[in-house]
Amino acid sequence: RTGSQERTLIDLSDLPVAEKTVKQLEEQGELESRKIWNPVATSMLQGKFGEATQLKRDIEDQQRKLAAARKERNEQFAPALFKTESQIEGRPELLENAPINI
Repeated sequence: RTGSQERTLIDLSDLPVAEKTVKQLEEQGELESRKIWNPVATSMLQGKFGEATQLKRDIEDQQRKLAAARKERNEQFAPALFKTESQIEGRPELLENAPINI
């Protein structure tokens, strides 16, 4: 949006929506996004925005602590699913040993 004018860069409304398969929260790993952020989403859906904000802050603080601990150990962050520097046609490249079925 520029000023009061709206402009569409790319219209994706005609594209089919890809079906998503997600593990149940109990089956997800401790660092999986849906599991970590579920309490925030739940609070927001219940209209508890102050609680959601505090939960978000707690998550971000915990992630900063994990990053600081890695830095202290001189340990590089290693993504579990994607190569850090590689992209194919604008999409991240999945690791060969990624624990995911696509």
